[in-house]
Amino acid sequence: MAKATFAAGCFWGVEDAFRQVKGVTSTAVGYIGGQTTNPTYKEVCTDKTGHAEGVEVDFNSNEVSFRELLAVFFQSHDPTQFNRQGPDYGSQYRSAIFFHDAQQEAEAREAIAALDKSGVFKRPIVTQIVPASEFFRAVGYGHGASTWKDIIAAYMEVGYNGMLSIENEDPILSGEIGVQRSLAVLKNVREEILTNQPNPG
Repeated sequence: MAKATFAAGCFWGVEDAFRQVKGVTSTAVGYIGGQTTNPTYKEVCTDKTGHAEGVEVDFNSNEVSFRELLAVFFQSHDPTQFNRQGPDYGSQYRSAIFFHDAQQEAEAREAIAALDKSGVFKRPIVTQIVPASEFFRAVGYGHGASTWKDIIAAYMEVGYNGMLSIENEDPILSGEIGVQRSLAVLKNVREEILTNQPNPG
């Protein structure tokens, strides 16, 4: 069994995208890449712990490759938005690939190079490629109403910092403009990542 870890904005939708993939055996949401241990959702929402909202993916590499997971990752968010996704902004919403070995790092860099070269996205990709650090699961996530109560309370206390106008941002997969562009983008992202591989040798 292999493991992959991604950050692509709010972890709920990203986790759901990976859950649909054949060969993915389990997923978990949590926090990664920060300076504190066992951060709470409330703490991460302050944008002061350094963590990203992340998704940890366990997968059977005989059924699905890391490169295919990269395609899902890039299809699931706008990798050209720095420290935000759509109306959500802050470093906790950054785009990042946390690699677990040298091969994952290489394939991630190759995928970004192919996408940038192809011009699929109108702006340069800003996705971070960094070594995987300790992943802190979101405590209680998916295990009852108390979880949602805690999440809502965190938003209320910290303040939902996502009410940012994106009218002129030309987002991908976010808002009306993103919906219009997404059909071509989704197809091209997968095509570029899975077909543009370096020749062996």
